[in-house]
Amino acid sequence: GGSKEITGSQTDTLSFGQLGISVTLNSNFTATAAAGVDSGTDAATLTIAEETGQAAQLTFKIGSGNNAAQDDLTFDLTVTKSTTLGSGTGSNLSDVANFATAADASAAITVVSDAIDQLQTARSAVGVGQNRLDFAAQNLASSIENNESARSTLLDLDVAAEMTQFTSKQILVQSGVAMLAQANQMPQNLLRLLQG
Repeated sequence: GGSKEITGSQTDTLSFGQLGISVTLNSNFTATAAAGVDSGTDAATLTIAEETGQAAQLTFKIGSGNNAAQDDLTFDLTVTKSTTLGSGTGSNLSDVANFATAADASAAITVVSDAIDQLQTARSAVGVGQNRLDFAAQNLASSIENNESARSTLLDLDVAAEMTQFTSKQILVQSGVAMLAQANQMPQNLLRLLQG
């Protein structure tokens, strides 16, 4: 329970147990702000309503633009603990402690069964969010690779064009030197003819 503000270079890790998911938070996550983006600092924020069982909304920036529908990835997490899981009729797992009568045991079975269903639904939502994040990461990696390939192609074209132009100029210079050499020999040949 409660909140912990992360400052400076501190980090904290949220671990989702057997799902194998862990999220490392840094000082961009504030202690009390609602989910979304804090307009003053552009810091991503996270709020988990532990006591009420409400869904916590996670928002990740996955694009370079400002269009939330295309550039943000948002999904909800449901708080799952003994005080929030149960039948929804006022009983929850933390209330299931007394099995003195058959009616108590039957009521406990209903609460536990509903709690299992709610937990599985919450786990599936985490799985969906994880799959969406994996897909977004792969998509971004592919986009980066394509951009680098296009950049490399453009740079290679520039090098090829410059080499072609350099070779053309070099041939012109060599031709000019050869012509000058021929032109310097002409007066000497004329003098030889006159002397001979």
